[in-house]
Amino acid sequence: MALRRFYAWLVITEQASHDPTVHLRAPRITPGEIPVYPPDQIGQILGHTGSLTHLRGRIRHTIVATLRFIGMRSGELRTLRRDRLDLQAEQALVIGKGLRPRIVVIPPPLRPILWAFLDEVRPELPDSPLLLSNPSSRVTTPSIGFSHEALYREVELAGRGADVPGRHFPHRWRHTFATELNMRGGVDIHLVQRLLGHSSIASTLGSSHLAIDDLQDTVAGLFADDQRWPVARPRRCRPRCCAIGGRPLAYLGGTF
Repeated sequence: MALRRFYAWLVITEQASHDPTVHLRAPRITPGEIPVYPPDQIGQILGHTGSLTHLRGRIRHTIVATLRFIGMRSGELRTLRRDRLDLQAEQALVIGKGLRPRIVVIPPPLRPILWAFLDEVRPELPDSPLLLSNPSSRVTTPSIGFSHEALYREVELAGRGADVPGRHFPHRWRHTFATELNMRGGVDIHLVQRLLGHSSIASTLGSSHLAIDDLQDTVAGLFADDQRWPVARPRRCRPRCCAIGGRPLAYLGGTF
């Protein structure tokens, strides 16, 4: 990208007659697999953020809990309006990719967290129609309550504060949500697709991962009732004692 911009600048400033990068194809980079949080790490992170009492800490807890229980995209959470949040009906209207609206379900464990945030924390933040608002009024606008970088930072601090290893970012929680629904919860893949707001079921399958513990537990449970078969061990032969057709191998010129 930088090379193409450089040659484009050369052409614009008439320092080059043509752009040799026009027909170059950029290499395709395969993204690495996004890890998911196992149940013990989920509890560890939420336990840490739930113990925070300062203003920023309570915002952090609301962010992480919402990502964990709804599996929203970062942009969906950052643009979620308060008037589209219905805790009584346990649902919210979010704007997903391509500006497509969709309904997300608010599970019972998340309701008291959001109630407490709206009643006790939100009045202390800069006024905005959005659910989230940055404590610094200089970066809060009617359409932007939290930037992507600020949300990323809060998720990172939540994971590091709980001493959970690895990288921590919002999309990791989304993959964890999908994995728990599809793999561990046994929810139909088409329902998971609707909950995640995917237009293609292939995207839903790509968001679901099985941890090695899940694979081991599945295989172990599959053969749990099988008989423990004895292991037969071959008898050892002494050198030059095995014979073919009654003749020692040494006689046939064989080597051991």
